[in-house]
Amino acid sequence: MNEKLIYKKGVFYLIVVQDIPEEKEYDPVGFLGIDLGIENIAVDSDRDIFDCKKIENTRRRYFRLRRTLQRIGTRAAKRKLRKISGKERRFKKDTNHCLSKYFISKAKGTTRAIGIENLKYIRSRSRVTVKSQRDRHSKWTFGELRKLLTYKAKKEGVPLRVIGPKNTSSVPSVST
Repeated sequence: MNEKLIYKKGVFYLIVVQDIPEEKEYDPVGFLGIDLGIENIAVDSDRDIFDCKKIENTRRRYFRLRRTLQRIGTRAAKRKLRKISGKERRFKKDTNHCLSKYFISKAKGTTRAIGIENLKYIRSRSRVTVKSQRDRHSKWTFGELRKLLTYKAKKEGVPLRVIGPKNTSSVPSVST
């Protein structure tokens, strides 16, 4: 067990890292395919769609606020920018955590493995020509969601396979 004592902004924090043993992977009955995207954050092979209306509204609100504060340019505005960047970051992390937790519990409850699409180089493969869409295209953290799914799957003993991005959510059985 690792321990650290950190003093930050007048408060002491004790950080304790504990190693939890991973469960042994079970033999999956089928696969739960997860398709990640811009229009819908995630769609699984059971046709559960996680749309991004709330996420998109929050992203737009932070975008407008950031644009206004950057135009102002004062020291107080820069302080406020740092504050809202932390809030936006925590919102994304919480959303990714909730999604990954849901998918892991669903796969474990039905003894299925998870098939997640390989989104490596997605930014270089897809081009956004409309300037207003660039911000939306590059703001979500699919890598973080994949990392959360990977570590939670290992912890719970759920098999996770990385597959090609084509038809991830529509293919009920994915080859290993």
